[in-house]
Amino acid sequence: LIEYSKARIEDSTKVEELNNIKCCDFLILDELGIGYNTDHERIFLHTFLGFRYDNRLSTLLISNLGKRELQAYLTAPLWDRIKEAKWFAFTWESYRGRR
Repeated sequence: LIEYSKARIEDSTKVEELNNIKCCDFLILDELGIGYNTDHERIFLHTFLGFRYDNRLSTLLISNLGKRELQAYLTAPLWDRIKEAKWFAFTWESYRGRR
């Protein structure tokens, strides 16, 4: 998703696909917080998720980060929008880590 955000306006296929993703009825974003934590990522997520929030589009965010780490990763205005969401914490040991 972040890579698509770097598409130039001239790359109409990527821009169109990104708009389709942004506007879909239900979106699952997995591994939120796994990345380079750059300004570009934070600004993109703020704009992208802000659009979905403002348009009341259902979004499921999945992350290995706890609430405090996720708060530090996101912009303050975006955190204010999602902090009241339903949270489900799965705190058991990693299945992959046991192998």
